[in-house]
Amino acid sequence: MKYDSTLNEVRRKMDEIENNRRDFVADRSRVWVDPDDPTTFCMTTPDNPYARFHMTESMHESLAHRIGIPQMYYNRCMRKEPELLSTQVNRWLGKSEHEAHIIRTVGDKARAILSPSYRIIDSHVLMSAYNVLADEMMIDESNVGASFDLEGLIIQTTTGNGLSVVPGDDLNFGFTMTTSEVGRGAEEICPMVMRLVCSNGLIVWGKSEDGMRRIHKGQKYDPQGGVIEITQDSRRDDLDYQYRDQLVAKMRKQARGGGIEIARELQKTAKKYIALPANENELDDYFKRIRNKTGLTAEEMIPVRETMLGESNPSLWSLINSVTAVANQVESQSRSIQIQRGAWKLLNEREHVISYN
Repeated sequence: MKYDSTLNEVRRKMDEIENNRRDFVADRSRVWVDPDDPTTFCMTTPDNPYARFHMTESMHESLAHRIGIPQMYYNRCMRKEPELLSTQVNRWLGKSEHEAHIIRTVGDKARAILSPSYRIIDSHVLMSAYNVLADEMMIDESNVGASFDLEGLIIQTTTGNGLSVVPGDDLNFGFTMTTSEVGRGAEEICPMVMRLVCSNGLIVWGKSEDGMRRIHKGQKYDPQGGVIEITQDSRRDDLDYQYRDQLVAKMRKQARGGGIEIARELQKTAKKYIALPANENELDDYFKRIRNKTGLTAEEMIPVRETMLGESNPSLWSLINSVTAVANQVESQSRSIQIQRGAWKLLNEREHVISYN
């Protein structure tokens, strides 16, 4: 993933979105898409009976999911039959089993349509938790990578000293904090290991004792047939800041060495992988298995293949690193997280992914 330049830049973006953000709960009869343009979302707001918003990618994704239209079919209609898509979306919005929706907007953009019981935990809560820990432990911001957009926030920082795999190839441990503001995932803190020579990250996922996860589920809003705006006062910020304190405690554990055992485990695995050459005759089979386990697209597999085929002595360790390198290049936060977790899955399920013969 490509990080923003500095944490201050991330904070500036967060303030800009916070100042332009509006969230609504609307009865299904008060929302529709433009009959001639399925990229324009329309709704009644408390101050505008015909408010219009440009739909972001995450809005299209959440809308298709919300009304039960398969994403591939939705995308194909968008390309080839946009008016048909508008007709179908409006029909299913009107007949949906869901009587109300939360609509998340920023300025003139609609970014998500969600359940009325969706718990809004925005990125400022995570940033606030990070700020507390950074002040407490005097974290060097040069060791922090962060990115923020309409999807949400990711912060990755290394806090531990390097462990050497081989001379010149060191691993540092730290943690990753993520949250989605558009329903693409829970709010999480996970241990992370970073390969310093190339800044590739690998997220340790699936070890609940090493991290923290909270789904976006809370009180159910009822617009009573109309539309209401979700104000800051109605969101119970006291709960947000109770959760912030829990996040700080979990980050403190990771920053003070909670991730060292995980880094050592990875160090042992990496040394084993370096000693295992990737048989050139079996690379195509490896690539197929990697794609199945990580969900990499055909386009994302291209640099993996190029990296491996370009090495004079490819090893199974370089095979894993070619996967994490893809995560370092993609623009989407959520996609980068998926790929970094996929790399960890490869390590933990290696007996199912690669051959040791």
